[in-house]
Amino acid sequence: MSGSVSSHSRRSALSQVALSATSLALLLLPLTSCAPDDAAVQASLAAQPPAPSMPPRDDVATTGTEKWRVPLGIPEALSYAVGHTDSTFLLTVLDDAGMDATIGDIGTGATAGRFALPKGSGWPVITGDARDPIITAAVPAADGDGVTVVTAWNTMGTARWLRSAADLGTTSGTGLRVDVAEAGRVVVRTADGAASPFQDTELWVLDAANGATVWGTPGGATVRWAEAAHGLLMYTWRSDAAPDQPSDRVSIRAVDDGREVGTAAVVSDYGGGTRLNTQCGGIASAQRIVMCDWQGDNRVAILAQTDGSPIREWPITELPLIDAEAGVVVLWVPGEDGGLLGVDAATGEQLWRYPPDDLLAYEIVLDAAANGVLLGSAGAANVAVSARTGVWLVRERFDYLRPGSAIGDHVVEFRGGDAVGSTGPGVGVATLQDEGDSVLFVRP
Repeated sequence: MSGSVSSHSRRSALSQVALSATSLALLLLPLTSCAPDDAAVQASLAAQPPAPSMPPRDDVATTGTEKWRVPLGIPEALSYAVGHTDSTFLLTVLDDAGMDATIGDIGTGATAGRFALPKGSGWPVITGDARDPIITAAVPAADGDGVTVVTAWNTMGTARWLRSAADLGTTSGTGLRVDVAEAGRVVVRTADGAASPFQDTELWVLDAANGATVWGTPGGATVRWAEAAHGLLMYTWRSDAAPDQPSDRVSIRAVDDGREVGTAAVVSDYGGGTRLNTQCGGIASAQRIVMCDWQGDNRVAILAQTDGSPIREWPITELPLIDAEAGVVVLWVPGEDGGLLGVDAATGEQLWRYPPDDLLAYEIVLDAAANGVLLGSAGAANVAVSARTGVWLVRERFDYLRPGSAIGDHVVEFRGGDAVGSTGPGVGVATLQDEGDSVLFVRP
């Protein structure tokens, strides 16, 4: 599965959000109930004194070394994306002519194949054995009437299988999109209309090897938002199918066979009426998820077991940031005892904290997570912070790399018309603005 970096902006300072007893009463407990220990949560919030803002530490960042370069002959890209399965990368470049996919070895750049996707295709995903990977994307139909076909290719662009909207059992001509590939499965959803959490979509999980439908949402039920990771599929839905009402359920199923792991009754109107294709919460590990009760200004983040049983909860003002690699959830908690908190994704124990005064004084904003490193800004510069300790690792002028670009100790990117691979002692997180073609590596 390709790595990903969220980019929800949190440019405003934390505001005071009162969580009243009434709003707590409105919080719907999971169907498998296990009441959270509110006293323990408050004790955890107040247990540690305010942590001082940490100065940059230059010894944990270094400029990477370019290891390989493959000319692609593409002078300029509109955008690009990187995915990988084990040691094999997929670099997809979008330009005016369409999409170009290059597949190769992360360490050496040795190319296993390259082909052009049909113009108008959605971004592809890669899964399967690194020696014989499968690349899948939603593509336009032969008659050009919408992106209504899911196609899988080998590394040379030879089609392995395809599924149309009608073949999947939905209305012919319905738009499709490939959400993600996980555990040998490809998650496909309908994609017509506004991409909003209030939009009901159909969902199927296909076998990446042959395109067969393994399972779909039970009884043809529709979903609002979905995420697959760690062998799980987490999705939100509306129990009475009311199209103009927020989601009121979160379900978790095993990706491989659709086995139900848990369901929780949690209301979330985050992003309602917008084109935001995201949701509050996500999968933190194979044993933990983060759910949100998000109703207007009353917002609560809930760390829970995968069956929906809550472990701890916190009032929040912004979307939680989940770094599954580090096992950390970052929370924006209102009040003098709140601030910016890093909590252990397994237990909910507080790991570090920046109090509100520090956030205001240093203009600290964190809005991305990758492999144990949190990325954001502090004043005029960007900053990389350790997810486990909260310590500032480096403060420089840098740009974030594309989601998935940092793969272990390597970075794969499109630069100057070429596919480029760099390496360094740590996790590559950024391109230095002042040097243009240098990758900054930061150890978490």
